[in-house]
Amino acid sequence: MQNNARALLILLGLLGAIGSANATLPIETWQTSAGTRVLFVETHDLPMLDVAVDFPAGASRDTRERSGLAALTLSLMRMGTQTSNEEDISARLADVGADLSSRFDTDRAGLSIRTLSSARERAEALSVLADVLHRPVFPADIVEREKQRLLSALKEADTKPESLLDREFKRQLYGDHPYALRERGEVDTVAPLTRKDLLDFYQRYYAAGQAVISIIGDITRAEAGAMAERLSAGLRRGSTAAGALPAVSPVAQGIVRRIAHPATQAHIAIGQPGIKRLDPDYFPLW
Repeated sequence: MQNNARALLILLGLLGAIGSANATLPIETWQTSAGTRVLFVETHDLPMLDVAVDFPAGASRDTRERSGLAALTLSLMRMGTQTSNEEDISARLADVGADLSSRFDTDRAGLSIRTLSSARERAEALSVLADVLHRPVFPADIVEREKQRLLSALKEADTKPESLLDREFKRQLYGDHPYALRERGEVDTVAPLTRKDLLDFYQRYYAAGQAVISIIGDITRAEAGAMAERLSAGLRRGSTAAGALPAVSPVAQGIVRRIAHPATQAHIAIGQPGIKRLDPDYFPLW
């Protein structure tokens, strides 16, 4: 039930990406032979195709000691594979006018590609997406480069009141729960991360049985089926590695936390844990 709801939310996000497509279009769903759930909307209004592959590999899968690992893993997947370096990947995408992007939040991590639906462009775009999903190598020199870039960004963020507020707000709201971790990590948790850490995280969480493939655009059901089979076949088999997150405990009483800062403008956050997105009452409450 929860997987179905999460998959529907992913596809609804893609539905808004193509001009006249809307949520009233029929959504077809099935599983690939590798156990990956697929959602598909066929629409021929525009000669375009959007494909997204999502995994339960967001920041909540980090530990307090390795906070930032999930985000760094996703960002480096497209920076080198067994067959292409980052320049090759960019050139192949540019050649067919395709756009490869990533999305990351507390609960999920994923890659998506937007391309023209014509045969040549679609085939090359899908080939790049499959390569990045199935064969990332996390080159050691690029891991170090991106770590240094991230560390600089974290140090800068730690001087900004809005960043300090957001981090403390999550700590007070979620306590020891993984939701309290900062998505990009902390300086002292990102610095020790190694290439092996990224490879281990990828192997654990980027599995076929945990993935959801969402497809919308100018192709047939048969073409979508073949596409989903190809994308899922190269992923590690498995479905239970992620496991369920612990429940979020309610805040027992009101907390007031004041953080001194030399900024002349005040930043204020007020809130409490709300209803889960996958709760059956989530949409009725909206």
